Amino acid sequence: MILNSPIRRVKKKIIRKERRHWIRPGRNNIWWKKIISGISLQDEWRENLRVSRETFDYLCNELRPKLLSYFQKKETHLRKPVRVETQVAVTLYYLSDEGRLRKVANAFGLGRSTVSTIIRQVTHVISSYFGSKFIKLPNSAQDVETLASMYYATHGFPQCIGAINGTHFSIKQPCENHTDYINRKGRYSLNVQALRDYKYNFIDVVIKWPGSVHDGRIFAYSLINQRLRDKVIPPCPKVIVDRNDPVQIAFLETLLTLYCHM
Repeated sequence: MILNSPIRRVKKKIIRKERRHWIRPGRNNIWWKKIISGISLQDEWRENLRVSRETFDYLCNELRPKLLSYFQKKETHLRKPVRVETQVAVTLYYLSDEGRLRKVANAFGLGRSTVSTIIRQVTHVISSYFGSKFIKLPNSAQDVETLASMYYATHGFPQCIGAINGTHFSIKQPCENHTDYINRKGRYSLNVQALRDYKYNFIDVVIKWPGSVHDGRIFAYSLINQRLRDKVIPPCPKVIVDRNDPVQIAFLETLLTLYCHM
């Protein structure tokens, strides 16, 4: 016999743990206060953040309007929002120490969830608003000739505007298609293609390919290869050896010593 009574759904009551502390007892930011106030040695900046104090101040001034406008935070009676200087320092410290949230949280007296949010926000602002400003390919004959001449003067190789190669960034096992991310060493990674100029500055970066993809395939589908084929990057042929054909600009394939854990 079927009863025509409505089905009653029993809602499971979620018991949430009461927050005991905003910041765990014993966790403080004395170390960071000593550095930012100038009490600690100036060498602490490069040892912990991998930049000088001047570079750090410049980065904070450049990012400040974007961070304040893009991620507006209100001050409450419980606590104040994290300062821009602290947000930038947290991100640099995290990137320089192989991505350890617990260690960063202890160093700056913040919670791990707060540190994670700060890192995502700051890196998003850097890549969105300042990536194209500092990382860009040459698009004129003058730019190409300047890079080639400086590369020859610095490293002694003619008609070269940069060194290119792929490097693997270790990641956690992805939820989908995880076998595609296993590299030749049996680890999960992203294969990142990077191009650097004579000063070791990045002028192009490609971050989207799984670790199993070969460097040649990444270059074949890259914007660099497309611009070279379409001559958006001028070839600027030049005679290197007398009585020989002119040589166009080229890249050197070298070993990029980059390591990152995420």
